[in-house]
Amino acid sequence: MTKTEIKIFEPPMCCSTGMCGPTIDEKLVAFNDLMAKLKKESYVVERYMLTTDADTFQSEEQVMAIVKDEQLEGLPITMVGGKVLRKGSYPTYEEIVGAANDGGVREDDNV
Repeated sequence: MTKTEIKIFEPPMCCSTGMCGPTIDEKLVAFNDLMAKLKKESYVVERYMLTTDADTFQSEEQVMAIVKDEQLEGLPITMVGGKVLRKGSYPTYEEIVGAANDGGVREDDNV
C-alpha cells in the first residue's frame, strides 16, 4: 500500500533541520524526531524551506495563498495528501498519521 505524501513547508532557518544555531528550539528537536519516526514507518515525508525551495512553495497554490495572507506567521504549513492539515505550527504524530491513514484531510478539517 502506498503511503500518503506528507509535505512540510517551513520558514527560513539556519539549516535544513533548524537545529544548528547557538540555541536549539525544543519544538524543532521534537519535530525532527517525529519526521524520523514517520520515515522509519515508510511514510513519504518532504520538508521545504522558503529560502532554499521557493519553486516548490510557488508550485503549491494553497501554500502560496497562506504565505500571501499571513506571511511568515502562516509557516510552518503541513500538507497531507495534497491538502493543508495545519498552518502556523507543527502537527502531532497522531494528527499526521490520522490524516494520512484517512487518505488526506477532508476540506472541513483544514487548519
